[in-house]
Amino acid sequence: MTDLVRILVVDDSRLVRMALARNLKGTFDVREEGDGEAAWQQLLLDHSI
Repeated sequence: MTDLVRILVVDDSRLVRMALARNLKGTFDVREEGDGEAAWQQLLLDHSI
């Protein structure tokens, strides 16, 4: 099993995040956040992104 590259999709629109995540899943390990502050916190906590 190959480990997927983890990416972080950030957008304030839930619909946009869902569409992007749906298209990227399977190729990437997708994480989602709804704003820049939450995304920054994820980056600080998870260095694999």
